[in-house]
Amino acid sequence: MKAVREAVRTLLKTQEADSYFNRFDPRAVGFTDYSVHVHKKMDLDTFQRNLDVKRYRNLEEALQDLKLVFQNALTYPRTNPTVKQSATRFLVWYDMLRHKLLKSKSTSDKTWKSHAMNIVAELVVNNIEDTTWFLIPVNHSIYPDYKLSIKHPMDFRKVITKIRSGGYKSLDEFKRDVLLIAENCRVYNKGAEYFQNLSARVETTLCRLVNEAKKKLSSLVKSKKSGGVKERKPTGSTPKTKGSSRLAIKGDQPADARIHQLKMIVHTLTKEAERQGTEVIVRGLTLIQRQLERHAFAQVSAFISAVQALWGKSKSNKSIEQKFDEQLQNYGLLGIKRALHAPSPSKPKLVPAKPKTPPDPFPPPTQSPGIPLQRPRPPVPSPQKFGIGGGVVK
Repeated sequence: MKAVREAVRTLLKTQEADSYFNRFDPRAVGFTDYSVHVHKKMDLDTFQRNLDVKRYRNLEEALQDLKLVFQNALTYPRTNPTVKQSATRFLVWYDMLRHKLLKSKSTSDKTWKSHAMNIVAELVVNNIEDTTWFLIPVNHSIYPDYKLSIKHPMDFRKVITKIRSGGYKSLDEFKRDVLLIAENCRVYNKGAEYFQNLSARVETTLCRLVNEAKKKLSSLVKSKKSGGVKERKPTGSTPKTKGSSRLAIKGDQPADARIHQLKMIVHTLTKEAERQGTEVIVRGLTLIQRQLERHAFAQVSAFISAVQALWGKSKSNKSIEQKFDEQLQNYGLLGIKRALHAPSPSKPKLVPAKPKTPPDPFPPPTQSPGIPLQRPRPPVPSPQKFGIGGGVVK
């Protein structure tokens, strides 16, 4: 039940989910025949309260009530078309949530189709704020020019249908269609920075999940060939470190996703430079874009240094530099830039050792504490030259 509660909280972050949160009073809007078509009312607020008081006996019963929240909007014939469209969209979200919670653990990791469904469920359920626009086909009555810009439309509902019906022959074909969803969003929303960044986030998450799925499938094949015995890692292997500045490392973030992020940064900076009319920086960013396409940068730090070299220390390009920092912050790369400019630890200065002086063979007399320094006494007179009274002996 905890997973259902967290999923609903994530759903409520979307603006369209507000229509399904409060209790619906059909008489207040004149829907007197609402009870004829809808037998059980349900909203997200009531559903969350039922979860809090533990009214549901099992997960299946809770999911049935959650489905009613959106199914009732489609069942009633007088529902607003906009609300019906959002209900259709959220039913796709519900389908993926149900798959994620009720999937069989014994068969979830054995075929690439099950991995593809898991990837869609991860994208739709955990990233509903980004993927809510891509769940169903675009409404051409609202966006009539969409057909003119997009030749091959694609959405997640169509992707799910193709997975279940066997429309894909491999995981790469599935990945190609999901990338097409993000690419269509980027093409249709040219100039909209929000949708450009949204497409980049979807592509980055997709590439990461597909690479993880391929690793699991390859390890499964190896374990089958070796008789089910898993390979042991060498004890002396170094642990993987997070925040690495390298573009392509085995086990790290995939290179194509990272390079795509850098391309999006260059694209945003190019627009800012064109707005300011700095042709020199525009030409330099174009060159960097070509180098990214050829995979010329082996590390993110090399890319950051190349971009910063375009404006140098000029104060007139401070706005572009601030834009660069914002883009690095969005993709979690600002720490690499700070590490480049961090002062190196100063080495301790080597002070030459003083030469040792040889000990003095005749040291001065030392005075003991509390005892006065004694002066040398005069020589004692010989008894042969002096008498008893001190006179000279004749």
